Amino acid sequence: MIKALLFDFDGLILDTETPEVLVWQSIYHEHGFELPVDEWEKTIGGYGLSNFDAAEHLSLLSQRRLDPVSMHTRYRRESDLLIQASSIMPGVINMIEQAREQGIQSAIGSSSPHSWVDTHAEKTWHFSLFQAYYLSG
Repeated sequence: MIKALLFDFDGLILDTETPEVLVWQSIYHEHGFELPVDEWEKTIGGYGLSNFDAAEHLSLLSQRRLDPVSMHTRYRRESDLLIQASSIMPGVINMIEQAREQGIQSAIGSSSPHSWVDTHAEKTWHFSLFQAYYLSG
């Protein structure tokens, strides 16, 4: 018997990865370079799969004319705006409501930092839908 459902935050509740890659691609194109998406993808949800840093990489490509700290700040600001404008992925609320009707509790799971998930969760939907919060990272 199912007693609880664990919903992954990034990619299941919200599509956070598409806005992030789009912002990096835009920043790279603005400076005449292509984001190596195959390397960037290795950083998604995988702690330890890659130490690729898009800002540091672009700084190296630009022969250090671009500051990685400034690029990280810009990336975070722009991607956060896109994520905050996003809707919850289709079917998530319905599934949570169906689970609640059947006495099944729901929880958020994420390997992302708690503060990051909180920021987006509070601005895009309600924590009250969930009975628990689980971080695996």
